[in-house]
Amino acid sequence: MMDRIHLGQVPRNSRGEVSYQVIPSVMIKAMVAEEELNQLNHRINRHNNPTDPFYYPNLESRLDRKAWLEKRIFEWQALLTE
Repeated sequence: MMDRIHLGQVPRNSRGEVSYQVIPSVMIKAMVAEEELNQLNHRINRHNNPTDPFYYPNLESRLDRKAWLEKRIFEWQALLTE
């Protein structure tokens, strides 16, 4: 069984964001969201240093995305346990 999903392999919309609505499997959606959340947390933890390649000046948008991902992961995992 696969433990991780490479985010380069998932469909994206015109803004470059993962397009969850075209992923048919709830299990795959949850795995993709968990991987995206892991990468997002990594970037959030390193946002304070402008010389860091993961520096991102607009932290609020990343925190909004994090909250959205956490909510969806919870919903999808609840569906999987039913």
